[in-house]
Amino acid sequence: MKRASGFTLVEFLLYIAISSILILVSTTLITNMLSGKSKLEAVFEVSQNGRDAMERMRLAIRNANSVSLPADGTTSTILVLQMPFTSASPTIFMVQNNVIVMKEGSSASATLMANDVTVPLLTFHNFGAANTQDNIRINVTVSSTNPNNDTDYAFGQSFYGSSAVRRKP
Repeated sequence: MKRASGFTLVEFLLYIAISSILILVSTTLITNMLSGKSKLEAVFEVSQNGRDAMERMRLAIRNANSVSLPADGTTSTILVLQMPFTSASPTIFMVQNNVIVMKEGSSASATLMANDVTVPLLTFHNFGAANTQDNIRINVTVSSTNPNNDTDYAFGQSFYGSSAVRRKP
């Protein structure tokens, strides 16, 4: 007796089950890889923007003649520096619309952050005393923007630094 060519029902069901498992595993792997990539991008943006803003503020403090705000021994959310060049004096750092902005003299404010991050916290503490060099401690917290409350993009980091005024008025 001649056997008919083709698959039996059992072989066909086994094929469907194995194919379904392979597709499910592949989909899970791809989803996890994309999720990891999103998290890594958020971490990179926060770290890069935080370091860049911190270094810009520290450099401005070192190049300043003096610190107007915060006063000696106080903390403020705004930093006002008197610079050696009148075109850049005063130089002001503060948070506007959840980003750090810098204003030099009468020029327009410049944003120090990318659109992918926000700054929920920025403080400056002046450790200086009367007739001593101003030493400013900076505390800034940078978070990734997360418009859809997606846990893949949720990341924040605090940055701390200090710098002293090196110029004599």
